[in-house]
Parts: sequence; structure tokens; C-alpha cells
Amino acid sequence: MDDSKLPTPHNNFFHYALSHAQAARDLIQTHLPPNLVQLLDLHSLELQKDSFIDEDLRQSFSDLLYSVRLAGANDPPIEGQVYLLFEHKSQSDLMTCFQLLRYIVRIWEQRLRNGLSLCPVFPLVVYHGQEYWSAPRSLEELIGGPKAAFEYGVRMSYPVLDIARVPDESSR
Repeated sequence: MDDSKLPTPHNNFFHYALSHAQAARDLIQTHLPPNLVQLLDLHSLELQKDSFIDEDLRQSFSDLLYSVRLAGANDPPIEGQVYLLFEHKSQSDLMTCFQLLRYIVRIWEQRLRNGLSLCPVFPLVVYHGQEYWSAPRSLEELIGGPKAAFEYGVRMSYPVLDIARVPDESSR
């Protein structure tokens, strides 16, 4: 994606900064759960060129997608691939969970078209708005209804990194 076509300077900065593998690696190590990070071979982190944003949404959203191999305690690493989907938001958006689910389905569809198997995709929303993030963080919250209704349905949730509320001492 051409950075000059992104809608705001914040999107431009997000896209530029996290398109560098070391910056993405640092973000992953400091802000994803340690039990997830230990599963990843961060030396294999590779930015994917494809964006999964609809053309009509391209002026409103930016995403970055990295692939990474699964790591293991054994050498060589476990075979497998994981995608890390970074989505930047400057406002809390009610439909973020649905938007991320659509991205993930598109990633899987492309893999299947290319003769590849499905793989895990972990989204992370990087948010810098003035207000606290208030949008639902799971499909269950977004759709509503009794929890039992989701026992056999599609489940999805995502973490939000609210960079406006990260204490300075946690910066590297």
C-alpha cells in the first residue's frame, strides 16, 4: 500500500514504523501475551505485501500483516506459519471485531487459493485515541445474547494496545 494514500499522519506513521521488522518484533515482544510470543520464531518475521482492505475502505483503514513461523523448544522449529495482523485505529470503532474477522477470512481464502492450509491469525489493534477504547473486543460482545448461544458458533476476540495509556517507563 502506498503510504501517501493513507488518510492521516497517524496512519502514515503507524504504517511506516511497523513496516520495519525490528519495530514490529519489539511491539510483539512487549505487548502480546508471553505464552503467545514464546510460540513464535520472531527471526522469521516477514512483512506481507497484501492488504485485505476493500477498495472502498482503503481511505479509512490501514492494516499490516506479518507472517512468522512457529517456534518450538526443539531444533528445528515446528513447521507452521502464523499471521500477525496489526490494525491501527484513532477512534474506538464499534465494528472493529467484525472488520478483523473479515480480514482473517480473506487471508484464509487467499491461502486456500494458493494451495496452502489454514493457519492461525492473531490480530492486534494499535489504538491512540483520546478516549478509552469502548468498542466490543469480541464477537460475543458485538452480537449480544446469552453466552450459551456462542458455545458452537464463531468466536473471536482481539487485544487493543492503547498507546496513549502505555506508561513511559514501559517504553524501550
